[in-house]
Amino acid sequence: VGGNLVLSIGFALAVTCGHYGKPSLGKWVIAWALVVTATLSVISAVVEQEALGWNSIQNISTKWMSAVGYLVIPAFLVVAEGRFILSLVLSGLYWCLCGLVQYHKERQYLHYHLFGGIIQLIPVLVFGFRRRKVLATSLQNILPHKRRYDRVWNRLVKKEEGKGTLEGLKAVVEGISAGLPEQIWQCNCRRNPVELHLTRKWKTSRNLNRSVAVRKHETWFSKLLTSDPAAQRGPGVPGTIDRLHPVDSLDQLYAQAKGLEDLLRRKVQRWADFSRGCFPLTPPTDGAELQFVRWDHAKTNATLRSLIRYTPVKKPGRAIEKALRSYGGDVSRLMDICRESICFDSLRHLSLCLQIISHDKDVIIERVKNRLDPDHDPEATGGYRCVAINIRLSTKETRGLGIDTHFCEVQLILTDFAKMKHNNGHKNYVEFRNARGE
Repeated sequence: VGGNLVLSIGFALAVTCGHYGKPSLGKWVIAWALVVTATLSVISAVVEQEALGWNSIQNISTKWMSAVGYLVIPAFLVVAEGRFILSLVLSGLYWCLCGLVQYHKERQYLHYHLFGGIIQLIPVLVFGFRRRKVLATSLQNILPHKRRYDRVWNRLVKKEEGKGTLEGLKAVVEGISAGLPEQIWQCNCRRNPVELHLTRKWKTSRNLNRSVAVRKHETWFSKLLTSDPAAQRGPGVPGTIDRLHPVDSLDQLYAQAKGLEDLLRRKVQRWADFSRGCFPLTPPTDGAELQFVRWDHAKTNATLRSLIRYTPVKKPGRAIEKALRSYGGDVSRLMDICRESICFDSLRHLSLCLQIISHDKDVIIERVKNRLDPDHDPEATGGYRCVAINIRLSTKETRGLGIDTHFCEVQLILTDFAKMKHNNGHKNYVEFRNARGE
């Protein structure tokens, strides 16, 4: 009775927390309610064993099995919240197994554990069925666009010039990627350990205030007297990057991205100028075909420059969505908040631009994703292909602004792919991506 009462109160409080916009608090309420119920079940089993011995083995074993079942869900909530549906499946199967065991022993009625397990599995099965249906529908919607992407790709591969250029591009990417880390994340700059003058009031019989000056590398007092990790490490050193201290603030990433946006745009204009790169023009009407202009033609024409549609900073809503869905809430894994793209009519010019970027002294390349590699699997991107480069801009200006550590993304795209992406290709991909929870 006590366990059922605790569970009832716990679930009622969790629903209340969800209603008032406190889902995280509701999660912990449910977890603790289940832990308390498991504890009560264990206490009851121990007390009953002490009082009746092994004469009541069936009741005692039921209570121990119940305690284990109650702990499955809170364990997943704390350790692997992203696998919560799996915890419901395992918990439901466990309760069904317990119910069958008890039914086999008693032979009189179906145990309530079996009913509980079935009731728990029903919504999971319904959810799984609906998810598969949504995935199938989204895949069906994206298939026509994937086939168009594939037709463009097949035409490109069949050309002798295309084959040679693709192999050359692959060699360039492999040369650039040699020695680069497999996984990257947004990092802070290095900080110098400096003397920290910290004040703390020490209560004595005379209520005296004493000041304590300590050095971080000499004593542990600095960690006790300040809670700011940046202050503990000292002031930042321009032009450096500390890969042991990733960025944990989305606000910081957006402040850096906005400061870097115009500087990156000037860079991609320069790269496009030397490689016959193009930029898309703002369509005159919705549904109009996407048009492109070469930068070497637009740079002297103010009217064309005003019509160019550059890639904006990623919307905060999508950044939060991506961090939660794909990276477990780790915002330091977001590499494309500040991004730009350059389009090309030919593979040869795209490959030339990549080589120009790799030889730019202001650019530090951190990662290259070559989706134009013949060995690349296009299923995850719905057939869309490009070359995505994660870079840092290290100039006197970026170092002065403290944004030289920010990773941004530059996509090199063939105009045929960019046109199809504009014609509902990206819209259907977003639906496909959302259905997959990415």
